[in-house]
Amino acid sequence: MTPADNEIAAEAASSLLKIGGASFLDLWRANTTVLARCFPAQDGVRQYDACAADHALALHLVIQSACDVTIERLMRHSALARPKYNHSEYLPYVIKCAKRFTQPGGLQPQESAT
Repeated sequence: MTPADNEIAAEAASSLLKIGGASFLDLWRANTTVLARCFPAQDGVRQYDACAADHALALHLVIQSACDVTIERLMRHSALARPKYNHSEYLPYVIKCAKRFTQPGGLQPQESAT
């Protein structure tokens, strides 16, 4: 990660915002206890819905940075990272969805999604 990435992650970590009940650090560190409560798996096999957690992490990062490349790089350094991140369309799609929430009519950064 770059020094700027570290700064963005630190800013996100200091935020009190919770998305779906999960803080940035819960998502960044893949706190399975919190993620299982906030994003329950629908299949009964996994501990939590990883895709929902990805979207929440992306939203936290979109609030801190408008740069898709930076957001993707940060997501790849999180504990949520998994092979699905290597599919060329997955992370760009997740980031695009997160950006929609910060547009007028979507979730605003000062609001909590809980």
